[in-house]
Amino acid sequence: LATIWAARLTYNFSRRGGYTWPPWEGEEDYRWPILRKTKPLNNPLVWMAFNLGFISIYQHFLLLLIVLPQFIAASAPGKDMITTLDLVLALAFLLLVLVEYIADQQQYDFQTEKYRLKGTGLALYGEYKVGYLRTGLWSISRHPNYFAEQ
Repeated sequence: LATIWAARLTYNFSRRGGYTWPPWEGEEDYRWPILRKTKPLNNPLVWMAFNLGFISIYQHFLLLLIVLPQFIAASAPGKDMITTLDLVLALAFLLLVLVEYIADQQQYDFQTEKYRLKGTGLALYGEYKVGYLRTGLWSISRHPNYFAEQ
């Protein structure tokens, strides 16, 4: 299950240019340059400390917290038994990953078309003029991919 979830994330990262060579030529999240301009992060040493603390240490700690229940369950007595509850939860997990994938695809298609329209100089219309997606799963939740992940 974790591999399916990770494959979804890897696919999205890849199609946005995350795996380019050299790595620094890939697409950067638009928020990082804005963050680097704010004080005190505009100081290179502070930025490096932030990068080490937030990106390298904090996010790895979060990943540890994510897998900790799985580790505890794997070391518990009777761990080799798969129950009906396990199967129900696994199915729910797969359905939620599917919701994430559909939401990601809808957002990708929307953003691709929006930037295509901007590139042609044509006037933006409808949702493209508003700037964000309001149909499909996005009409139900502002961030359906995040909703499904929670």
